[in-house]
Amino acid sequence: MIKLIVIQFSPTGQLFSLLMLLLSAQAVKSREVYTTLYTSDTAPLASFYTPNAAYTRHNFFGPNETPLAVITGYDSYSMTLELDDLSNGAILLSKDIYTRIGRTSYQPLLIAKSGEYKVRVLLGNSELDSYAFKVEREPVLTAAGKPNYEAIISRTSMLMFPNSNEPALYLARASAYEAKGEMDNAIADCSKAIQLRPYDANAYTLRAFLYDAKTNWADALSDWNESVRLKPDNPRGLFGRAYVFEKMGNFEKAILDLEKAIQIFPEDFRGTNTLPGDIIDLDAEIPNLFWRTRSSVSYDRICNRLAWLLATCPDAKLRDAKKSIGLAMESCQLTSWKSAQAIDTLATGYAESGDFDSAIQFEKQALQLTNSTPKRLETFQQRLSLYEQHQAYHQASN
Repeated sequence: MIKLIVIQFSPTGQLFSLLMLLLSAQAVKSREVYTTLYTSDTAPLASFYTPNAAYTRHNFFGPNETPLAVITGYDSYSMTLELDDLSNGAILLSKDIYTRIGRTSYQPLLIAKSGEYKVRVLLGNSELDSYAFKVEREPVLTAAGKPNYEAIISRTSMLMFPNSNEPALYLARASAYEAKGEMDNAIADCSKAIQLRPYDANAYTLRAFLYDAKTNWADALSDWNESVRLKPDNPRGLFGRAYVFEKMGNFEKAILDLEKAIQIFPEDFRGTNTLPGDIIDLDAEIPNLFWRTRSSVSYDRICNRLAWLLATCPDAKLRDAKKSIGLAMESCQLTSWKSAQAIDTLATGYAESGDFDSAIQFEKQALQLTNSTPKRLETFQQRLSLYEQHQAYHQASN
């Protein structure tokens, strides 16, 4: 028979709940030996021996409760543990389970969305037992359709209990931490993901963004270098590294990276589409919108950034007004002339070329758009004043 149990104890002075799904196959003799309990950090807590009668059946799991399928056996057997989604008949898990004398095999049931499920134990083609139960999870999207970052952090932390070596979980949680402004926690999770999978450019990319936000340019550059090394054909890494080069005053290298990013950008995505990033696919319900934004870049943004540097670079030898105007015009066209930032960049290019009438015209157009923040509008107004005095705008030397 199958029983669902709840065991509560206090490993660190606080009540810790672990829900277990005990699968006792009738065809396999049981020695009443049960699994070792673990904390969410997978550190051993306690081993225990207790008869079946000590457990109470449960058929419901709350938001932060993880079922654990446990199979006990007398001799060595190879069985299959299967988890089914009753809403659509999908098999979410099918895994071989081995039992040995004096040991217990167990498998966490990683269920990320609310619904009804059934777990089955099979020996060959014979079903030894099955049990249906319900799970309730906190929505990872708000009523307005926005990511619920608290829920994402809770969900990924829950999944880490049995999957502490899965880098994708740490990257998903790092993205949520970043959205909440908890940069140090986000960096720690990225570092853990890198430790687990040092060849994953995505982890370096996300951590580089975090170092950017903290203006830690040296560490940011180190991570962008690694991101580019691991994925040299990805414009995202070059675009990110160019930003850091610019902040560090190395405008020549910034321009070279942006030129290369434009050169390798896939033709099929040079319209208004964004170059797809690598998406962390934990399950269908957990949104990775923030991570998707971080791991992708659009062609118009790269054009705009290069156009900006070619018009405003402090080093006159690196400026190229004609090329800047061409790139900025392309960026404006790709964004249907609705991007105030792209139009502002076009104005800087015309000012650098000495065509202040056009510079004034486009700066005023940028000011009229409603997608600009108050701070940006103030900046646009300051540049307009320069152009009206027939002065071009250049960045200050670092």
